[in-house]
Amino acid sequence: MNCRRWRRRSRICAHDLQVPGDDTPLAQRHVLACGPDGFVAAARERLAHQVAGFQAEAFTPPVPLLDASSEGEVSLTLARSGRQLSVPRGRSLLESLEAHGIKPKHGCRMGICNTCTCDRVSGATRHLRTGDLQSESAQPVRICVSAPTTDLTLDL
Repeated sequence: MNCRRWRRRSRICAHDLQVPGDDTPLAQRHVLACGPDGFVAAARERLAHQVAGFQAEAFTPPVPLLDASSEGEVSLTLARSGRQLSVPRGRSLLESLEAHGIKPKHGCRMGICNTCTCDRVSGATRHLRTGDLQSESAQPVRICVSAPTTDLTLDL
């Protein structure tokens, strides 16, 4: 476990809970962990028996709503670079971009934080949580919860 503050690491450690100027022992602290299931489980495993109180709120990414029209591939064009990709209809745009080695900004992967939002230039998408079809150009698309249903151009 790498516990050096603000360095690359992926695990929470006791050092993260220290407040400058506050010498309260970890055993007297109350911890609230909120995030994806994996993060909350790791925090609970690491900290629950070391702190006075542990409270958690976890969430799970949505299960995609798919139907027969979700099969096959479409062309995805990234307007800023002009790059064209062949991507599956039933997969989130974020996952498809990552599969092609492209790393767009993202956060929660649930459509909540809006970090992954970009504008649609043309084409249609299906919202994977609600099943809604969206095709208005110049409208924001949350690529973590949207899958292409037609050839699509994004302002990415």
